[in-house]
Amino acid sequence: MPVDLVGALVGWRVSLVGDAGIRLVRRSSDERALRQAITLAIDKVVKQADPSSSELLYLGLRECFSGPPQLGLRILEMLNVN
Repeated sequence: MPVDLVGALVGWRVSLVGDAGIRLVRRSSDERALRQAITLAIDKVVKQADPSSSELLYLGLRECFSGPPQLGLRILEMLNVN
C-alpha cells in the first residue's frame, strides 16, 4: 500500500484548521468580549497614530495581543541553575 504524502499533509492541515475553528466557536463569552475590546482599542490607537506608520502599528499591536501574555520569567537563570 503506497503512502500518499500529499494526501497525508493535506489531511493534517485540514485537521489543524478544523481544530482552530472548533476553538474559535467554543470560546467563552468573556473571551469574545475581551477580544472585541482589544480590537476596538487597537483601532482607536491606530487612528490617532501618524498615517505613515499606522499599518505597521496595526500589525504590531495585533501580533502582541493575538495570544496569551508571555511573562518572560526565567526561573533557572534566577536560581543560577546550570
